[in-house]
Amino acid sequence: MSVTSVQTMNNQSLMNINEKMLDNMDLVSDLEQAVTLEELKEVFKYCFRCGVNWEQRHVSLDCLECGGYSLERPCPICAGHCRNIWKRDLEESHRSGEASWMGECSSKCKEIGRDANQMCNRLEKVKATF
Repeated sequence: MSVTSVQTMNNQSLMNINEKMLDNMDLVSDLEQAVTLEELKEVFKYCFRCGVNWEQRHVSLDCLECGGYSLERPCPICAGHCRNIWKRDLEESHRSGEASWMGECSSKCKEIGRDANQMCNRLEKVKATF
């Protein structure tokens, strides 16, 4: 084997290694531009319709996705009489484009409301028979 063939082989090997390094550098720069899970979670705390930051308690009153509240709100069933705080369902709010909440009402008002609805339904049935 001559010195020239060894030098050519070494040059080709160096070029291949250099190309692989450049490919890896591209991959690293792509990873640097990729969104992290934490950054994605932060994006979810913004309203997709009007762009306000719910985490900073900003809200748009005329936006369906905001629904007049940021990440928390008083119980929507009893208008806050039970003093329970409901949390925004971020995924559902973004998916549906309307405010969605998770929580429970511990007030007697919800029972009264259910009873009132049952009475209204019965009255409508009675009314329909006449």
